[in-house]
Amino acid sequence: MLARKCLALTGTFETSRKPPVCFGEATGNFDGAGVSFGVLQWNIGQGTLQPLLRRIHELDPKVIPHATADKYDDFAYWILERKATKDQLKYVQTWQKGETLTHEWDDNLYEIGSSEAGTQAQVEFANDYWEKGVALAKELRLFSERGYALCFDICVQQGTLKEKGRNTYKSNSELSANEEVRMEFVAKH
Repeated sequence: MLARKCLALTGTFETSRKPPVCFGEATGNFDGAGVSFGVLQWNIGQGTLQPLLRRIHELDPKVIPHATADKYDDFAYWILERKATKDQLKYVQTWQKGETLTHEWDDNLYEIGSSEAGTQAQVEFANDYWEKGVALAKELRLFSERGYALCFDICVQQGTLKEKGRNTYKSNSELSANEEVRMEFVAKH
């Protein structure tokens, strides 16, 4: 499926890891987000990781308890239940040495993210980006796999193509019929 292929490609950019490893990649609090996780680096600070972890738990209630073992009760209390983000950020600091995850939590999160339920939940949560990317690709007349991948990545990184770039693209009468030329133009704007 093209959507999953594009997700894995963008995950490689986001995590510097190839599939399937990028689905289980986690990083510590180097950016103030607490913990960033998975193929698109959902995080605690923005409140995007907690719903993803809840969905993984819904899909397979055994994955997180197995991965977190004797730390599951605290994990469930602080992360799976709805707590204030500031309190969740304090909790995930216990998973880290400085700004880096401990080896144990790095392994725990890898097991969660790379599980079948973890991968499925990440694919589901990336669907909004995919739909926006498809709409952008159609608007820009980019119909190759590479065109869809570019538009998907733009939507992940920026939400969509910035208005200035979109207007410049639409007003440029010199844009070639060659999709590769148009893609290069979009990537630069």
